[in-house]
Amino acid sequence: MPANNRNTGRDITIDLATANGPLPFPPTILSIDAKPKYKTIDSHPINGVPQETNIPVGWEIDIEFERAGPTFDAYAAALEAAYFSGQNLQPGTINETIQEPTGGISQWRYTNVVVRLDDAGSFKGDALVHQKVRAFASNKIQVQ
Repeated sequence: MPANNRNTGRDITIDLATANGPLPFPPTILSIDAKPKYKTIDSHPINGVPQETNIPVGWEIDIEFERAGPTFDAYAAALEAAYFSGQNLQPGTINETIQEPTGGISQWRYTNVVVRLDDAGSFKGDALVHQKVRAFASNKIQVQ
């Protein structure tokens, strides 16, 4: 919920849909970090000032969560097996919903998403196991 007219990390929910169906996140998501990617093209004319143009080239999305079962380990193993058996790996989508401080809701969809398990976690004594996935999306589209 927003606090003092500002967004906090609790204001977001996400859904990941792979080509084989939904891939549910565990209940405890620790962080979601989405960053746009750009290809920078610059020009240095001899008769003018330097110029730069940024071409959008997708999104990088990092999601960290507490491991609560084998869901993402199994996904990574299935993805690996599919690749090595010659299957065509298809992209999915990520849907993001944000509760805005105004009381409204913003919804976004990332398209052509490919996901990988970036960190399967570190198992240590009396510590929680954190896992991380990294995704690449071609576009971010406003749904609502």
